[in-house]
Amino acid sequence: MVSDLTALQPIHVGFTNCFPIDTGDGLVLIDTGLDTDQNWDRLTKGLEERGRSIKDVRWVLLTHAHTDHCGLVHRVKEASNAQIIIHQLEAFFLRQGSHHRSSNQAQFTRLFLEHGVPEQLVSWLFRMGSRAWGRRWEADPPLFGPEPEHTLRWEALEAAEVTEQDRQGPDAGHAVPVSRRDERSPNVWRFKGLEPDVTFDDDQHIELGELRLRSFYTPGHTPGHACFYHEESRVFFAGDHILKRITPNPGLYFVYNLYERRSKSLPDYIRSLMAVRNVPCVRVLGAHESEMPNMEYAVDRIVMHHERRARTAMSAVRHGRNTTYGLLPVLFPTLRASALFPALGETLGHLDLLEEQGQVVPEMVSGRYIYRPLGD
Repeated sequence: MVSDLTALQPIHVGFTNCFPIDTGDGLVLIDTGLDTDQNWDRLTKGLEERGRSIKDVRWVLLTHAHTDHCGLVHRVKEASNAQIIIHQLEAFFLRQGSHHRSSNQAQFTRLFLEHGVPEQLVSWLFRMGSRAWGRRWEADPPLFGPEPEHTLRWEALEAAEVTEQDRQGPDAGHAVPVSRRDERSPNVWRFKGLEPDVTFDDDQHIELGELRLRSFYTPGHTPGHACFYHEESRVFFAGDHILKRITPNPGLYFVYNLYERRSKSLPDYIRSLMAVRNVPCVRVLGAHESEMPNMEYAVDRIVMHHERRARTAMSAVRHGRNTTYGLLPVLFPTLRASALFPALGETLGHLDLLEEQGQVVPEMVSGRYIYRPLGD
């Protein structure tokens, strides 16, 4: 029989928690970690410490297709012929690999320009790509000057430029702890696409040997993110949906690479949080950081964070910060250039949320979206 999952401990594959579960018919591994030699050693040694082998893995169950969760699936599959399982919508992004942003450069360029981002800044985003990961972002100066002007500091972009010598020379990653240096390299964030063996639909039970997990479709962080719940043990595998300290970033995606299918991630994310809030749990196991004993508290912490930020956003819109780019430095006053892309996505997400709540309405004016407050 499947053991009691209340005693389950993760294998720490870098900063990703990977969960091996005995199904009575081989192992299922929930997420894999980034694809580095060091992480591969961590994963295989973690299994050996539990008296198992990578060859015992029959299934890899992915919460979503971010590289730090699926980077090692190619190696696991080659070593064990494991089946790769993912939500049917997220399978689209798994097939694309890490190329969603670059393959949708025209869509992102159009989106950012329509939301007031300067063309030079958009060009910088795509020129830099993942290279900003080659340095510790805290070492870079803030992107915006002090309020109320919040002037863009172009010199901050220059400071964030990472040369080949910075990334590959003997001092590369000097500000990054040794245990994290391999994960700071931009190359490890590139993931070759993969065709999954099995996909599942919204909120269904997944049978793996004698193990039965209930899936929860939780879009927000990604369009097809899923969580898993073991009802007998009341253990919830949260992926990046819920984390103990970090507030997960609502992602910015074009579903099926279609501009009109741009994800409204923050409204989706809030709904997904509320959908799992009352799941009875004794353990909430995130894919990063330590576990959480209380689902309601973990959800409420994140929801309240976004409610506070939404109030700040609404106040700024009323005072004339009525574009996504104009709102950006109000919500993220200490923003560094390397975090520009996710910050833009979350800022747009707050405007999506305010629009859905009937507090603002977008209007296209001279090629840009202006958000008008309603009900004042």
